Amino acid sequence: MGSGHGDGSLYAIDAETGVLRWRDYVGDSVGAPVIHDDRVYVGTYTSGLHAVSIENGERLWRVDRADYGTTPTVVDGTVYATSDDTVLYAVDAETGEELWAHDNSNINTPGSSPTVHEGVAYVGSGGFLYAIDTETGEVRWNSLISERSIDTSPT
Repeated sequence: MGSGHGDGSLYAIDAETGVLRWRDYVGDSVGAPVIHDDRVYVGTYTSGLHAVSIENGERLWRVDRADYGTTPTVVDGTVYATSDDTVLYAVDAETGEELWAHDNSNINTPGSSPTVHEGVAYVGSGGFLYAIDTETGEVRWNSLISERSIDTSPT
């Protein structure tokens, strides 16, 4: 599985033979995809967040609320993705329905993919590290880590 950042395509290549299995144009400037179960989730800078069948490349759903430049995280049937509109979105992995959105508009665009552990999504935004409840989207806490942006995923 791979993405062609420049041409806006998502590719599936057979690992044994190197043969292209399918290709899907999802939008310009494709981020790094993540595979979970039988699906590929990928964000783009121009056409939203996509769920694609890993088997045949069929587009299963698309959320076009924002530009998603970071790699989504999938945990317990939920896709978590940060966007260029300073929001952390939680989306149902099966349907693409938005479950909640946490707006960080008072600070910089999130530069990191969320890390989810035991009901908490951790994400860097601006110089802050946020802990966000995965059920409600409410901030449990935040901490100023740096005067600069946090652009890597918390571990």
